[in-house]
Amino acid sequence: MIPAGCTSTPSRQDVPVVYDVLIAGLGPVGQLLANLLGARGMRVLAVDPASGPSGQPRAATTDDRALRVIQGVGLVEALTAHLVVQPRVSFVSADGRRLTLLETGPGPNGHPTLVGWHQPGAEKELLAGLGRFPSVRASWDVSVGRLQPTADTVQVGLSDGTTVEAAWVVACDGAGSTVRRLSGIGFAGSTFAQRWLVIDTQVASTPDGLDHVHFIGDPRRPAVTLPTAAGRHRWEFQGDGGVPSASVEGTLERQAVYEFHARTADRWRAGRVLLAGDAAHVMPPFGGQGLAEGMRDAANLAWKLDAVVRGAPARLLDTYEAERRPEVRSATRVARSWGAVLQTRRPRLAHMRDTLMFTIDPTPVGSWLRGRARPQPKLRRGALLQPRRAGVGELFPQPMVQVTGRRAPLDDVLGPGWAVLGALEESEAAAWSALGARVAGALDDRDGVIAEWLERHRATWVALRPDRFAFAAGGPGEAGHAAAAAAAWIAGS
Repeated sequence: MIPAGCTSTPSRQDVPVVYDVLIAGLGPVGQLLANLLGARGMRVLAVDPASGPSGQPRAATTDDRALRVIQGVGLVEALTAHLVVQPRVSFVSADGRRLTLLETGPGPNGHPTLVGWHQPGAEKELLAGLGRFPSVRASWDVSVGRLQPTADTVQVGLSDGTTVEAAWVVACDGAGSTVRRLSGIGFAGSTFAQRWLVIDTQVASTPDGLDHVHFIGDPRRPAVTLPTAAGRHRWEFQGDGGVPSASVEGTLERQAVYEFHARTADRWRAGRVLLAGDAAHVMPPFGGQGLAEGMRDAANLAWKLDAVVRGAPARLLDTYEAERRPEVRSATRVARSWGAVLQTRRPRLAHMRDTLMFTIDPTPVGSWLRGRARPQPKLRRGALLQPRRAGVGELFPQPMVQVTGRRAPLDDVLGPGWAVLGALEESEAAAWSALGARVAGALDDRDGVIAEWLERHRATWVALRPDRFAFAAGGPGEAGHAAAAAAAWIAGS
């Protein structure tokens, strides 16, 4: 890896400047990935054909898992001013009755499970964060025009006339990705027939009763409404026709008409080119997961790119799609299901839907469905040891722990790399430490979250990857074998 701190600028020369990673696209996913790589000291060039951030409030929500990723680069506090907690998600029937679909509340990842997100403000903080990393360069008004693989790099021809080499290229350049097209990767799926009018407003106060996400199932004109940040509110209306009655005093910030898509790239890696965010997958917004899934792509890719550049086998990057595609497929399925529930324009079908929803809501079936709305992720294969073992492949919770007289989130205590929690023999602890892992032992978890997890999975220790998925878990004397298995992924040994 080229040492951090080298800041030479691409120039017209016979020998191209070499980067560890070139990121095409400086939207939120590209910005986050650049922060994650910069925090690891990687040499990064991020380019975007626009003259600067769009300034448009496109994505409206994100979740606790995405905030946990942002926490990992020290920016979650800065973003707080651009977020608003969504305490619940409600459905309003055709005749005006209200039903709670989901109570959000605090989540296992140490953040609210659903928040409104003002994208321009959030992007400002993510871009400002890049200034902390001298090994990261962001260039606007620059697009990718040519990709030429070599034995160990990709030569990238840029629109400013320069050519740079990068060990890896990551496409974060949206649904119309130029890099995906240049790589010959298809983008299969469908486009919804319905068009939606999206209206963003600045308001003096949140409209009465609309302090959280509402799906409005009026067949005359289905709608969605939610606060996106303090002083901002969004309305989305399908097609044309009557508008559900609402009185809002405010300033129009933006209006746009959208078609929604459900598409996924045929493959997410072509040699040294990888796809992330909308370049890899797009989904309807009804599940509120489009942006969050892109951020999870970045979290999965960042530590793997770092490991490969440092000497881990390139096959580690094959686990990226293997791990991420099933979750994206599931999120897309949920979004399409909610879209089908919401979008009907047939009054009789809407009446049947409402009758069914209000009938099953107080029953055990209703409780089960609410519990299924936001299941915790579980990797079934990929960079894992014994993925069928209880706990392995789960995203580990993030409680507050007591350290040196203060309480802190678990991830802040563990740091950005691998970590092992629980009881280890001295030789096992030494083996993990030799890999650069943080051997934390038994942390003072006042709420018992860590102890409960270990007990529930019949383990005395757990090894966590940098993205906080459980790589391995086991009993006494088993952690040494896990360290040897991890070494194969971390350093190729």
